[in-house]
Amino acid sequence: MDEKLLDSRYLLSVPNAALVKPVLPSGMLAGQEMTKLLCRLTIPVHDIEKFCDYPIPFACVATNLKTGEAYTLAEGFLPEALRASMGMPAIFTPVELGDLLLFDGAHSRNLPIADVIRLGANMVIAVDVGSPLHRDERLESVNEVLYQATRFHAVNSYQSNMDSSKVGMLIKPEVQRFKLSSFDHTAELIQRGFEAANKDSRFNLFNQLPNRSRNGQAVRMPALSDTYNVVEIEVQGLDKIPLPLVLAGSSLRVPQKITLAKLEDAVDRVYNLRLFERVGYQLKAKGADKKLAIRVVEKKSPNWFRMGARYDSEEQGAFLLNTTFHNLFRFRSTLICDIRLGQLTQAAEKFYGYIGKIPNFGISLKADFTRSFLYTFQEQEREAGYQIHTKKLDAFFGTIYSTKLVAGFGARLERTQLRRYVGVDPYKDYNQNLIVPFGLLQFDTVDRTIFPRSGRSIILTGEAIQNIFPSSNRFGRYHFSWKEFIPLGARKSFLAKVQIGGLSSSNAPLHYQLFLGGADSFLGLRSNSRRCAQVLTALLGLQWEPFQNMFIIPQTNAAKTRQDLSGKADDVFGGGITFGYQNSFVPLPIEFTAASTGDRRVQYYLNIGFRF
Repeated sequence: MDEKLLDSRYLLSVPNAALVKPVLPSGMLAGQEMTKLLCRLTIPVHDIEKFCDYPIPFACVATNLKTGEAYTLAEGFLPEALRASMGMPAIFTPVELGDLLLFDGAHSRNLPIADVIRLGANMVIAVDVGSPLHRDERLESVNEVLYQATRFHAVNSYQSNMDSSKVGMLIKPEVQRFKLSSFDHTAELIQRGFEAANKDSRFNLFNQLPNRSRNGQAVRMPALSDTYNVVEIEVQGLDKIPLPLVLAGSSLRVPQKITLAKLEDAVDRVYNLRLFERVGYQLKAKGADKKLAIRVVEKKSPNWFRMGARYDSEEQGAFLLNTTFHNLFRFRSTLICDIRLGQLTQAAEKFYGYIGKIPNFGISLKADFTRSFLYTFQEQEREAGYQIHTKKLDAFFGTIYSTKLVAGFGARLERTQLRRYVGVDPYKDYNQNLIVPFGLLQFDTVDRTIFPRSGRSIILTGEAIQNIFPSSNRFGRYHFSWKEFIPLGARKSFLAKVQIGGLSSSNAPLHYQLFLGGADSFLGLRSNSRRCAQVLTALLGLQWEPFQNMFIIPQTNAAKTRQDLSGKADDVFGGGITFGYQNSFVPLPIEFTAASTGDRRVQYYLNIGFRF
């Protein structure tokens, strides 16, 4: 799950072939989720190899990256053909088909009328979703110039295809305001298509025609079942990766009845081996049962160099350098090396190792060296500043290879040095040598890490801290958080968050105490400005996307805190509004928040980039 949650924090990811020759990626996305979706939607025709044998004959067009010529896909595995035909260059990686390297057919034949006629159509209803060439006044940015340069061939191809006399009806939806990255506006785009079609009176006549195939038979698509009786499994596309590893990674045993959800969970587990660009599946008939083919595309390089950057109004700028090695010591192992530069400086190495016979279980080892700064406050004003040097060694055992649920336990050795460097001295300098057994339960189904629209995140941690030198102070710490994102239509989501935390002793060292405040903690308070021994917070909000990738998020929050276990509980209320923007291709969100606790003082938070 760690890699799932951290993928978005990098601005640049470059594969490093054999750790010697850097290789630029051929596309930013391999399209795994798209591959799974296409495999699921096409299950009824997985057995049919020639697309002309479908109840309604079909073909799609891709572009040969080596020659620039159009290539008609009329047979094979339908999800791969669709994936090749819609693979936008530089966004999705090209699809290798034998000696061919295929990507989006829009660049060679955007309106393939001739291909439909060759299939036997005597009347063509064409849908044109292309954009015209920009005028002089639009060619003012690099993006617009590059777009214009790639559109010439497609426009010429479109004009030559439109000369056909068999185009009976041309539908042109109003889609100019949408971008290539408008993946989240499917319903709206479909509605635009219906509106454009209904403007032509002939559309209703076409719609009333009987839905029949070329031989005159009524079209009846096979039903999509929820359960399949699988009696055999094979893996297609392997070259260097051993077959037993993939079969063990899938955790499937045959024969057995397998639900579609369980099948896709198995595909996710194979993909999470981090050995493949894409993993799909094909269900073939074997008598009255099914034979499952797991279709994989091996990665050319399993190792990466990555870079991230961010700025926020509290910690200022920060940079992150990362190198990730997959299967360096053994299959399904991962070594992650991070260096973080900024006000918080950190060097960390984390190793994941798979325990072969237990699905999703593994062990993680982490070494961490951190220099950070911590401030104490009096009435929202800084009182003192401390510099903290920490060295940690962690070991954790649990379901670390699951993408949804992590459960396990571990232990941490820690040496911490705290020194005051500015301000009044309410806390003494100290050196702490700690041993920390801990448990973790984490559940995550949030759809994305930046401006999520749907899903749930639950985290529960418990720690038993023992100071082994120079004193024998013992105390416990717990933390629980629940985040809920509920979609309210295509552009709105309801947000709800609850956090509970506490200490078992008021004598806990300063760096283990709980702190409240900041844009991602409590709106209206300065970052970490309220120290707590116990805390309960609740937040409600509404995320609205009035324009593509632009967000307005009003929020209100309340908290009950106790600075000392024996002290009086304090209530605090606050709220604010966040304005956000997220580029679809580059993980560089921009968030500006204005918030207050009602004391007429407004706190402003600015964040650019993924929080790491």
